[in-house]
Amino acid sequence: MRAEFTMLPPATLQGSRALRSTLLEFFIDCSSASELSQWLQSIGQSIDGTSDQKRARLRQATKFVDLEASKVPRSALSFLLRYGDEQLSYLCEILALSTAGNPDEKVRRVMRHIGTVERWLPAAATLQERPLLQAHVRPFIEFHLVSKDAKTDDEVSMPLIAELIEIFGAAQVLDHRSVGTTTREIITVHVGDSIGDGVGVLVQRPATPSEVRSVMRKVKLFRSLYQDNFVLVLLPEKLDQLDRRMAISGLLSENVAVILK
Repeated sequence: MRAEFTMLPPATLQGSRALRSTLLEFFIDCSSASELSQWLQSIGQSIDGTSDQKRARLRQATKFVDLEASKVPRSALSFLLRYGDEQLSYLCEILALSTAGNPDEKVRRVMRHIGTVERWLPAAATLQERPLLQAHVRPFIEFHLVSKDAKTDDEVSMPLIAELIEIFGAAQVLDHRSVGTTTREIITVHVGDSIGDGVGVLVQRPATPSEVRSVMRKVKLFRSLYQDNFVLVLLPEKLDQLDRRMAISGLLSENVAVILK
């Protein structure tokens, strides 16, 4: 998976030295000799000596444990994306996380653990609250990593749906649900009770002005149904700069909760 971490830091950040120390030991132990040298070079340290000497030097010199809280997820992700399935499974075991799924799912699971511990994400206890509101769901969507290798809409939306199921449980997550009364549209995912309260999440990747207009039409319908519990995930990379700017300004003028990926 090639992905970037783009979420803006919330005001609730709270660094965990214990978690960072655990991650740092894993990153150092899993680094090859050349990776150790590159790491040392990047922080202005000598690359002389054996691999064990380099690891010892890194433990003394690296600032990861004391890193500014807003930089931790991006820094951790740069390491996690280097690893294969076996290494990621081992890290999940270290962190007492499930080892199920493919490498991308494991990266997202470790990142979500970091996000929860360091308070980017709501505490686990709040996820049991009912009804589920935008405040419960939106942070996880913002934190979600979208693969840059995704070529189709399903390759964007299905990993998000799978992660929401892992977070909230299969009973609370309905994908591609038909909603509306006089006009029926498909919401990408509904999080919450199957009937009544819940959060609607629409994932859209428009490529032309006509597709932008279609997005706006869908947004108006879903906003009327979900009110403040509607979230639009917009991937505007196929639009030219002018169309992208117009789409975003139009959505913001309608007070739509937009998450750009």
